[in-house]
Amino acid sequence: MVRKILIIGSKGYLGSALCERLPSEALLEIRGLDRGHTEEELRKSLQWCDVCILANGLSNHIAGQENPFLDFQLNVAEILDILKSEKGLKFIYLGSLCQYGVLEGKIEESRVCDPKEPQGLSKVFMEGALGFLQKVNHLDFVSLRLGTVFGRKTDLNNPSLLEKMILSTLHGKTFEVYGGKERTWSGLSIEHFVGAIAKVIQKDKYEGRVYNLATCQWPFGELDQDLSLKFVPSNPATPYAVSCQRFKDQFGWGFDSLNARDIVRRLKIEIRQFQSI
Repeated sequence: MVRKILIIGSKGYLGSALCERLPSEALLEIRGLDRGHTEEELRKSLQWCDVCILANGLSNHIAGQENPFLDFQLNVAEILDILKSEKGLKFIYLGSLCQYGVLEGKIEESRVCDPKEPQGLSKVFMEGALGFLQKVNHLDFVSLRLGTVFGRKTDLNNPSLLEKMILSTLHGKTFEVYGGKERTWSGLSIEHFVGAIAKVIQKDKYEGRVYNLATCQWPFGELDQDLSLKFVPSNPATPYAVSCQRFKDQFGWGFDSLNARDIVRRLKIEIRQFQSI
């Protein structure tokens, strides 16, 4: 059976990757919407689809800090205005680990969210709004709290921390890292991200469940051999570990583990290619 998938935010980094790669993962018909669509187009597309993936919003924490009201408008307000009058819809929401706030110790989905940045606040609000609509409008949804997604990124206007480190190294500069060599980085490759979404799409019911998703986790000290880093003395960052056991149990894992140094080498090649460095 072919499933009809609507991707809102189809021209962004995650949305465009899903439009390009999802059809090869399963029997799917894909339709994308991005900024500039009319309310009528969105309503018709929601009525057409079997599953809607909410990939809209600003790209990272810094963009959210620079314009928090725009972040809220794109992440929450625009879509809620439509959803409050629709019933029986099915959604995959792309959340973020930033919803937890300060990351330390073992990060499980049961942890209370205490976001410190506008993007995290917006995503917590949206996740709660979907839960509300699940009760009053019979909406079905799942929320994936993602680590940093990396790979095949052609636009580095808003680079992630790891990408900043690589760009600095490629330009012959040293990148300062606060928090010590034990400071943790967590993320997932764009291939793992698309593969995870393909698994989630096949589920018949989501029941408002929340899942962490970060297939790569290592201390920055492991990158010291391949990047030009300077670890600046400061309050040491508390190591943390994101638990993805709930996702593994529910959907099956099926992802190969990725070596930190292999990832950095791969991203160096990609960034050189796309940025002509």
